[in-house]
Amino acid sequence: MDVILLWATLISLTLFWAAFVLLLTFDIKRHYIAWSLLFAAFIFLTAAIVIRWILTGHPPILGTLENSLAGSWFVVLLTLITWRRYRAISLATTPIVILVLIFGVAFNTSYVPLTISERSLWVYLHAFFAWLAFSSYTLAVGIAVLSLWRPRAGAKWQRLIPQPEIADDLMFKALIYGFIMQTIMITTGAYYEFLVFGRWWRWDPVESLSLVSWFTYALIIHLKRSFGWKLKQTSILVIAAYLFVMIGYWALVYFPQGSTFHIFEFEGREHIL
Repeated sequence: MDVILLWATLISLTLFWAAFVLLLTFDIKRHYIAWSLLFAAFIFLTAAIVIRWILTGHPPILGTLENSLAGSWFVVLLTLITWRRYRAISLATTPIVILVLIFGVAFNTSYVPLTISERSLWVYLHAFFAWLAFSSYTLAVGIAVLSLWRPRAGAKWQRLIPQPEIADDLMFKALIYGFIMQTIMITTGAYYEFLVFGRWWRWDPVESLSLVSWFTYALIIHLKRSFGWKLKQTSILVIAAYLFVMIGYWALVYFPQGSTFHIFEFEGREHIL
């Protein structure tokens, strides 16, 4: 089963690479082939997640590999949903998926069962809304990257990239949706922490990072809504916020063992019965 999981993940990675290469062409037929490859990669990625779920006996919420698989799955799902009208967005989201998957595969792939305290609906909901927030913010940053590149792109690319007015509206909607999902994520996590520890907040490094990012995205939305920030200004801030979250979150695996209650790698895992 481990071998099947590995092959399913590697095949999905290969298909994502092939789809991205085809997306770099201007051929409409090749773009439809790219969509087919993205969909096939999505199927293999789904298979990898299901296999991992069967092997571990729990949803993919434990360790860098599982979070990479699940986070990528939600990003690809949103990319496929928006493909018909905004297929150019996949030019930005597909490389992110590839990098996240490569990063996840590079870490510990062993699996252990959840502890008693981790077998909670609130833990699953917390992770679910985290993935929804991540995928929405990834969609927003994809639109931001394309919007900044559009003035420098050739005429053919400009026909594929959404017009500034459409991109502005779509990016703002993705930010709002991601912000709502992140708010629910923080709320469910705080409630679960109250059930386990008897208090709502511990200033865990991940909690601190999530709070800073929450205020950052709240500021972006406020500046856009109240001060009418233009697409270019908002795009720069969206990219900066996303890089901060990505680097900060994934770099936490290098923190000293036991420095965070949140589970990234099994070696630094706290067991709470």
